[in-house]
Amino acid sequence: MTWGLTIATIVTILSIAFLSFHAILGQSYTRLSIGNQGTVKATGVGVYLDPSCNNATSLIDWGIIEPNSAKNITLYIRNEGNIAVTLLLSADNWAPLNASNYMTLSWDYAGQPIDPQDVVQITLTLSISPDIEGITEFSFDVIINTIG
Repeated sequence: MTWGLTIATIVTILSIAFLSFHAILGQSYTRLSIGNQGTVKATGVGVYLDPSCNNATSLIDWGIIEPNSAKNITLYIRNEGNIAVTLLLSADNWAPLNASNYMTLSWDYAGQPIDPQDVVQITLTLSISPDIEGITEFSFDVIINTIG
């Protein structure tokens, strides 16, 4: 009887440990699986991945982002018009719709005028709230407009 009781106790302890470990892994995996690829829409300027403006882009891959963190993407913006412009940033077409309640898009552009054919480096930052729940994938459009 003692031997049977010991095996039953060991099996019970191992089962509880396995279920606890599985629950912890499940929570960690869910927290790490927020992924996105977003479209860049720009008017009057070109958006590039390199400072020499050889690699134009219309897509940003934010990769995997954890709650309560931020991710930076560096882009190069070239004024392709014939007058100086300033830039405006916005985000649109969020999917799911409530994603914008938990995410903030910002940049380090200071509002300086950009002369024709000049290039400025900008860093876009996507910040994720620690309170985000139920979103494992999202998408949105990054809109870069010009004034000038």
